[in-house]
Amino acid sequence: MHYFDMPGRGEPIRLAFRIGGIPFEDCRISFPDWAQKKHTFPFGTVPVLEVDGKNLCNSNTILQYAGKVAGLGPADLFSIAKVDEFLSVIEDYMGELFGFLRRSPEEKEKFISEFVKGTSPYYLGLLEKTAVANGGPYAVGGCLSVADLKLYVLMNLIHAGHP
Repeated sequence: MHYFDMPGRGEPIRLAFRIGGIPFEDCRISFPDWAQKKHTFPFGTVPVLEVDGKNLCNSNTILQYAGKVAGLGPADLFSIAKVDEFLSVIEDYMGELFGFLRRSPEEKEKFISEFVKGTSPYYLGLLEKTAVANGGPYAVGGCLSVADLKLYVLMNLIHAGHP
């Protein structure tokens, strides 16, 4: 798997493979090397997972694949769809969070204040409510899924001091 030398969108994938005992090559890209390597990836983005000479792109697509290979998550179709739903809400929240990076230095302080007071409590409340409605103790029902892994990485990101 190709991703930056940071947790971000690659870490839940790494966790899924490790939890499932699935060997994989963790190819970490430094930011200085990214400009040279970007054009070598199908969509010019990472993560990218190479499987038997073929590429999988998009973090949630790769995460779902890794979860299936690792034997994580529910087996019934409705619960699998609920995992997708949970991942989508996390992705929406992360999109809002990463909006911080697109702000000018003058706008960042206001953005953080609004994010911490409004956006973050909204999404975290929504995720908690959804997990409870899904029957817990995990994000979706009674087994560990990739939704839990993505939520774990998100919570670590927030705990590390990101908005």
